[in-house]
Amino acid sequence: MNSIGRRNFLKITGTVGAVALLPVVRWLPDWTRDGILTFRGMIGLPQPPLPAFASYVLQGSVDLNSGAGPLVQDLLAGAPGFTSDIALPGHERTIRVFGVQPVEGGFLIRGAVDDPSGLRSGESPRMDIRLDAVGRRATTSFMGSAVDLQLSELALSA
Repeated sequence: MNSIGRRNFLKITGTVGAVALLPVVRWLPDWTRDGILTFRGMIGLPQPPLPAFASYVLQGSVDLNSGAGPLVQDLLAGAPGFTSDIALPGHERTIRVFGVQPVEGGFLIRGAVDDPSGLRSGESPRMDIRLDAVGRRATTSFMGSAVDLQLSELALSA
């Protein structure tokens, strides 16, 4: 078996990594242009090691030019991949986006719950969502805890 030196190994892995990232790097500059950003993220609740019996869903669209748009958060019965159309009561919220800023590899979306009267004690009406286009993840909070959603949909249209 032939051995490979550390320097050659680093050259090979660097080249492979650069080639793998080319489509992503080419796509990222488009994120700063005008357009409509549409996404849908989901995570199973409760989180492991417990089995998921519900799916927290966050979806919507944001106009990158105006920095505004509607988002909807919901808690649906069933684990991710097996969700039903049954929404668990008291968890559906509409979020009004009032700011979007590009950050490394994606966006930071700032918004507020339209009707804060349905919030539980200690829940903030303000909401920050960090979209990571490279990792296809969204980070936000749900009922006061940080959650990391898997993005099943992420698109930018003109």
